[in-house]
Amino acid sequence: MALTTEKEELLAKVEAALRLSGWQMLWLIYDHPARARLINGDNAIDAWIHIWNLTPGGRPAQMPLERRIQPTGIQGLFLASPGVRTLILGWSDETGVFAAFDHDYHSGHFGKSSSIQTDLPALQDAARDGIGVFAKGTGELSIAVRPDMLGLYVQQMHVLHASGKDAAQLDVLRRMAANPLEVEPSNVPKQRRKVMATALRLLRDRRFSQTVLAAYGHKCAFCGLQLKLLDAAHILPVAHPDSHDQVTNGVALCALHHRAYDSALITFDSSYAVRVNQSLVASLRSEGRSGGLAVFKSGLRPSLLLPQHKVSNPSAMMIQKGNELRGWA
Repeated sequence: MALTTEKEELLAKVEAALRLSGWQMLWLIYDHPARARLINGDNAIDAWIHIWNLTPGGRPAQMPLERRIQPTGIQGLFLASPGVRTLILGWSDETGVFAAFDHDYHSGHFGKSSSIQTDLPALQDAARDGIGVFAKGTGELSIAVRPDMLGLYVQQMHVLHASGKDAAQLDVLRRMAANPLEVEPSNVPKQRRKVMATALRLLRDRRFSQTVLAAYGHKCAFCGLQLKLLDAAHILPVAHPDSHDQVTNGVALCALHHRAYDSALITFDSSYAVRVNQSLVASLRSEGRSGGLAVFKSGLRPSLLLPQHKVSNPSAMMIQKGNELRGWA
């Protein structure tokens, strides 16, 4: 049966969100439910995708904040296959975010009038922070997801939904969603620390990237390039014990200058002057691998492009330690 215009529009929102969050999408079955392969570099995830519009609940006077999907048109069963993830999504025109529901709680047959709930505050939290959480007393969580975070949700959906089993886990998840930069791995309950470590790292990386790129006006600090070809680079790498994920340990760099910075071909000092590694340049020349150097150097600013607000400028301590680590004298 041909897809309705509404379903085509909803599936287009899913595809656009996944592309926005860094994933490509290959439709395997373009229907509803749809089946797709989600691709990010060497990673691939197959998924069944179910989606409806979110609407107010059936008792708006008594429960004005309730939002729900009514899963019609699928014969009372969400599709599932071994090795394939089952996505159950609602789209909110009201807030511009998705609600994602836990298939583990909805794997059996259901009736024609069934509905699955979230609430407006969780959707609003996601619109602001990227992720929002709605918890039921049963331990079931619905996760509200801003479009640019949908890829992260798909990667970590099982970990996120499983965090409603007890109050301590739920509290940490709410804190991770609101501000992951303020949550350390040691804050996670010990029994969940290993499985939640990746989710926390991904959330921290995403928030760090958003904060740093915004501080630099989405421009490369070495050359001013935009074009959505930017990374948020750590000045002192994450693995260093003194590193942190605050904006003062970050700098916005285009892909070329990020690689050049990490390989110590270029850097900047505590006065923000841009430096080229002359010793490395001489080595490249001796190896016959200095092609393009003049063009490369001509694209560099004499001094680093700095954030609009001075409080976000790179930390002198992070600069010093980062340069020492990369072998600068």
